[in-house]
Amino acid sequence: RAGSGALALCLSSRRNMCIHERVLRESDREGIDAACRSMTAPWALERAKTDQTVETCQYFDGFQAAGEATSMPSGVYDLEE
Repeated sequence: RAGSGALALCLSSRRNMCIHERVLRESDREGIDAACRSMTAPWALERAKTDQTVETCQYFDGFQAAGEATSMPSGVYDLEE
């Protein structure tokens, strides 16, 4: 049977959804937000181009490389997928 073309997306906080190992070491919401932002903010990504000591998030980088218009088959997904 063909899908409806709908894609379900769960919106949640970084604390609940992040899977980056370094970010998960933070103990509180503010620490998690700051660690994530330090690896995904536009200024951090620009700096990482010239400074290899700047850590970026490989998951965010992969998403950016694939493009926001990347299509997915219809369905409901979780972090395991």
